[in-house]
Amino acid sequence: MGLIGPTQRGALRNLNGGGIMNSRTEHSSKVISASLRLLVLASLLSAFASCGEKSASTNTLNNEGLIAQNIIGGVDASSDYQKQNGIVGLLLVSETAEGQQQSSICTASLLSENVALTAAHCLVLDEGSQLVAALVFFDKDLDVVMQQISKKDYSNVRSITKVLRHKEYLKGKTADNDLGLIRFEGKAPVGFRAARLAPESTTRALRKDSTVTLAGFGVSKYDWNSATGRADGGGDGLLRQVSGIKFLGFTPSTEEMVFDQTAGQGACHGDSGGPAYVVDQVTRQTLLIGVTSRGTEERGLCDKQAVYSSVMAYAKWISEGLKTISQDAPAVTQQRRVASVK
Repeated sequence: MGLIGPTQRGALRNLNGGGIMNSRTEHSSKVISASLRLLVLASLLSAFASCGEKSASTNTLNNEGLIAQNIIGGVDASSDYQKQNGIVGLLLVSETAEGQQQSSICTASLLSENVALTAAHCLVLDEGSQLVAALVFFDKDLDVVMQQISKKDYSNVRSITKVLRHKEYLKGKTADNDLGLIRFEGKAPVGFRAARLAPESTTRALRKDSTVTLAGFGVSKYDWNSATGRADGGGDGLLRQVSGIKFLGFTPSTEEMVFDQTAGQGACHGDSGGPAYVVDQVTRQTLLIGVTSRGTEERGLCDKQAVYSSVMAYAKWISEGLKTISQDAPAVTQQRRVASVK
């Protein structure tokens, strides 16, 4: 599973030097170009150019019994798990000024039949790049989706038609407010449910012995290569889940939460925008509590801490954003990715 960003490594760094967790894909540019050509729509392009609860008892929160094993250090998620929790993948294809095509993967959670919650940094293009295609995919394996597209079977993909980023994202000295919404054409396939957002009471119930489950389409391996002086990884595009990740606490703003990944398990590049879950021990419901933002390892590795935006803290923004993006009017102003946050 990938930390933090599209599978694009180190595209954005926080104050501690940690990398945003999205993943640059290894899929053939020729395959992507040929397969996605038919899905490039004017509405999709303009989306990026112009975009700029029932109470549950949560006295005891953990992920016990959610999965039998523990993205890095995780296991492949089932289709049923994906559909029950509304987990989808994002595939963005862009082209540099030199004509080089790049594709990146992020993860998102459905909020309705045509809107999903993800990380804001997943919805920002590299400086000088132009969008070729932006898609939501619904199979747990991107390779399967690409094979279907090559056969002109588009049943598991939808074009993104509108994006909405938190207006304060990248406005300050930190990388917080890293939340975004995407709206896509049509509806999610039959069987997909919207994620269950955790209520405010979950914030008070979380404690340092709480554990969570993370999920995403990111890399399953990401290590430092001393010979090349850079990190290498792979395995992105397949939905995985990992349990037993320890909650370390909230950031001073209480708008973000920090998880321990020093045991070699957790989120990594490509898992950006992906979910963190707890299970309510009374109702046994799986609750979405966080959205993957970034890591704290200065080289962009995934073996220290992972920072997630708190769904509880941003509940008002999510609710209002869902109403805004569901309307037909344009959402926000254009914004490009910056190299670093200082």
